[in-house]
Amino acid sequence: MKCIEFYSGICGLHIALKGSRIPNAQLIKAYDWDQSACQVYTTNHGPSIVSRTDISRLTAGELAALGVDIWLALLPVDHGPESESEPREARSTRGHKVPFTTSMMCFRFHDSATRTHLVDALARLGYTTAEFFLAPVQFGILNSLLRY
Repeated sequence: MKCIEFYSGICGLHIALKGSRIPNAQLIKAYDWDQSACQVYTTNHGPSIVSRTDISRLTAGELAALGVDIWLALLPVDHGPESESEPREARSTRGHKVPFTTSMMCFRFHDSATRTHLVDALARLGYTTAEFFLAPVQFGILNSLLRY
C-alpha cells in the first residue's frame, strides 16, 4: 500500500505508519514547505522521500503518477483572513481524489472555520468523514495531550 504525506513536518505520520503494522504500507513521498522540517525528515529517512514543495502547485497528474492508496496529512490551521473563504488545505488538495485519507489536527481545529471548509469540501468530493478526540495515553503512550 503506497502512501504520501502532506505537511509532513518532522515525519510524525511516517513513524506512525511504520508503527501501525499495516501490511506492505510504504511511504513513498513527503511534502513540506519548511526547510528545517525537511532537513530533519531527510536525516531520519534519507533524501529521496521528502520534497520542499508548496503542495498547492502539485498537479493532479503529478499526484496520480505516484499511484498512492493513502494520503496522510498533519493539517495546519490557518487563522488569517483566508480561513474565512477557502483554506489553504482545501486549495492545495482541490481536484485530487484517492480512496482513503487520514489527518490529525491540533485540538482547537474542531471549531475552526478551516475545519468546516475542509469537511464540506470532502463531502462534496464524496468522502465520508469520521472525527475523533484521542490522546496517546489511550494507546499506552504516557502522554495525555488530547488530539483531534
